[in-house]
Amino acid sequence: MLEEVQICERSRKNPHRNIAAYHGCEVKDGRITGIYFTKYTETLMQRVNPGKLGKRAFASQVRGGMSDEVQRWMDGVESGMRHLHSLGIVHNDINPSNIMLDGNIPVIIDFDSCGQEGHSVDTVKRTYEWYDENVKEAMPSNDIDALEEMRMWLLGDTAKLKF
Repeated sequence: MLEEVQICERSRKNPHRNIAAYHGCEVKDGRITGIYFTKYTETLMQRVNPGKLGKRAFASQVRGGMSDEVQRWMDGVESGMRHLHSLGIVHNDINPSNIMLDGNIPVIIDFDSCGQEGHSVDTVKRTYEWYDENVKEAMPSNDIDALEEMRMWLLGDTAKLKF
């Protein structure tokens, strides 16, 4: 949890509208017992997939008219992701359940999988079906590939899903 707080502290000093607003942590007896963020009420997954379909089942459904909205969401996620990368941070778990919607603005959350570029991801917990299992270190391409996977999932392009 300490590494997550250190990353959140760095993002608090360098805020971005597409990164969850971190407000600090609670420490008791020298241990971190809580991490505080702005409360967001809905994930991207909840908004677009309320039926909780599996990844490929959802992607195979026909959804017309979402492409403009998907593009706005993905642009926001990419902007936040690039901001993290500019701070030397790789998220490593970009997926629809780790994107909150503040109105219609996407906000990246869940920083426990983050790491410095080049660090091992062997012990990092990531979301099944949303990352390349062959990748062994934190690299910006992990996030870029996951963003593209999310875009293809939202647009229903099952032929281009990689994970």
